[in-house]
Amino acid sequence: PYQKQALGWMVARERSQAEVLAQKRTEKRKLPPGWKEYTTATGQPYYHNAETNTTTWELPEAPKAHAVPKPDVVARGGILADQMGMGKTIEILALILTNTLRMRNELT
Repeated sequence: PYQKQALGWMVARERSQAEVLAQKRTEKRKLPPGWKEYTTATGQPYYHNAETNTTTWELPEAPKAHAVPKPDVVARGGILADQMGMGKTIEILALILTNTLRMRNELT
């Protein structure tokens, strides 16, 4: 169980820059509280806030006072400093295999 937790953390740290930016784009796509997305008969999305009775074609943003900017540059990697006998070798081998399988799946 401890090794699985460490592997999950390392895999998350090893994600590519493209994966991180794609996730950030998805996070930015979330609507602020009170807004709902609707679609016209032609398929164009629009957004409505029932609290303020505001409608817009543009994706609304969260108020700037609550938004915390996140940098687009992500530091990857880390130091594996577990105590002796905790399974560092197994964790690293599992990380290598996980990344190899993930890369193989991305190529196919």
